[in-house]
Amino acid sequence: KREILRMAEIAADVFERTILAFEKGDLNFVKFLEEEDDKIDILDRETKFFLAKISQENLTQSQGSQQIAFLTMTTDLEEIGDIINKLILELANKKIRKGYVFSEEGLDEIINFHRKVLENFHLAIAAISSDDETIARKVLRHENELSGLEEEYRLTHLQRLQKGKKETFQTTSIHLDLLSNFRRINTKITALVAANLASRGLLLKD
Repeated sequence: KREILRMAEIAADVFERTILAFEKGDLNFVKFLEEEDDKIDILDRETKFFLAKISQENLTQSQGSQQIAFLTMTTDLEEIGDIINKLILELANKKIRKGYVFSEEGLDEIINFHRKVLENFHLAIAAISSDDETIARKVLRHENELSGLEEEYRLTHLQRLQKGKKETFQTTSIHLDLLSNFRRINTKITALVAANLASRGLLLKD
C-alpha cells in the first residue's frame, strides 16, 4: 500500500506540472515530464509482480480482497500515467509545435479545471493514506461536480467559437481534448478511492 501511495504521489506531481507544459511552451520540459512518467511504469510493474507472487500463497478472504483491490489501484494509477504521457503531453507537443495560443478565457478555464482535479487527487491520496470515509465521500461528490463543470466549460468554449475568436478556433480540439482527459483522470482518481474502500470490505456511498 505504501508503494501504491508512492505511485499516486508521483502521478499527482507529474499531473500538477502538466499545466506548466501549456504555459511554458518548452518542448524540453514536456520531454522531462514524459521521462518522469517512466517512474510510474516501473512501480506499476514491480508492485504487480509482488502482488502476483503473493497470490500463490494461502490468503484469507480479506487478504484476497485486498490483493484484488491493490491490483485495481495499481492499474488505475498506471492508466493515469498513460493519459498524462500519451494524451495530455501529446496535446502540449502539438500546441507548442504549431505555435497556438489559448484565448485568455480558455486558458483560465483549463487552469481552473486542472486545479480542481489536482485538489481531488490530493484528497484521494489523503483518503487512501488515512482510510477516511468522510474524505472518500468528498472525492466522489467532486466527481459529480467536475462532470457538470466540464459541460459548462465546453459550452462557453463553443460560444467563443461562435463569436469567431481566432485563438479559440485554432485551439478548439486541444482545448476540448484537455477537458476530456482531465475528467478521465478524475474518474480514475475516484476509482482509486472506491478500490481502497473495497480492500477494507466497504462500499463507497454517495
